[in-house]
Amino acid sequence: SIDDAVEQYFKNLHSQGKDPKTIRAYKVAVEEFRKSCTKEFLHEISKQDLIDFMGWLRKQPPKLRKNGTLRKPRRSGDPNRTYFNKVNNVVIFLSAHGINRLLKKSEYPKFAEKPVVYYDAEQVKALYAAAKDDEERFTLDYFLKTGVRDGEAGHAEYGDVKGGFLNIVDKPHLNWHPKHWHIRRIPIPQDLVAAIAERQRQNLGGKLIFPNGAGNPDEHLLRIVQRVAKNAGGTFHADLHTFRRTYATLFSGVTKIQTVQYLLGHKDIKTTMRYLGIADLNSPETRAAVEKTFSDFKTAQIATASVTTAAVM
Repeated sequence: SIDDAVEQYFKNLHSQGKDPKTIRAYKVAVEEFRKSCTKEFLHEISKQDLIDFMGWLRKQPPKLRKNGTLRKPRRSGDPNRTYFNKVNNVVIFLSAHGINRLLKKSEYPKFAEKPVVYYDAEQVKALYAAAKDDEERFTLDYFLKTGVRDGEAGHAEYGDVKGGFLNIVDKPHLNWHPKHWHIRRIPIPQDLVAAIAERQRQNLGGKLIFPNGAGNPDEHLLRIVQRVAKNAGGTFHADLHTFRRTYATLFSGVTKIQTVQYLLGHKDIKTTMRYLGIADLNSPETRAAVEKTFSDFKTAQIATASVTTAAVM
């Protein structure tokens, strides 16, 4: 039955040690699909059930908060992207039980790809100016200069920093592992190495770089970034992934895309490409590049025309 398949699927995900956030995302999608699908057995599911699920998602009213009030629509985010993700998660669930190729690519929910959001030099400057203490400045430094995920920062230990590198490694003693189990070494600048060493000296024996009040990994570092962004004012998007995109964009100008892929811990280079921002189209550098490109093109045209005329003569 479908219910038995759902139960077995999530048992398997836990047994395989999948990331808890990933499991939660799958669980939401599969449970919603189960609400929309009235069939009892797995083999009865067809393409139409997935298409009906898309329609079901679009008809759902806004969810309620715990106090019973309606949630306001998010100011950012595309609901069509959410529909795509949920349908894709259900497709993955079905594939795990041998049901494949129900949908063509063209039949998935469509959504518009947004421009990559990253911090430019002026925004970074404003963030640092808004930091009120050493803790906030260190947190900004850490995310900007390592490009790590929030969980990788929260579970980082002083012993991970060796020889100018930050080692992202498995942490069985903390019941944690990197996403996709992707162990890697990230080169970090000497000023950050020195700041981490000084932080360790002041911590007097603590192993974690970002411990919470109970001495456990701090899994709420986003709150610090949100606080700084709020103090900075303007239109800052307080998101730790924005630091990763900023890190990727900075590195993309000085090294190969494969290196950026490794540093970010991506399995697929297509994912890395979605992290790279476009340079400021109003900048003098971009304008100079436009002028040079078409100046060189015009010169090449004239040279070609001259050669052709000479050949005719």
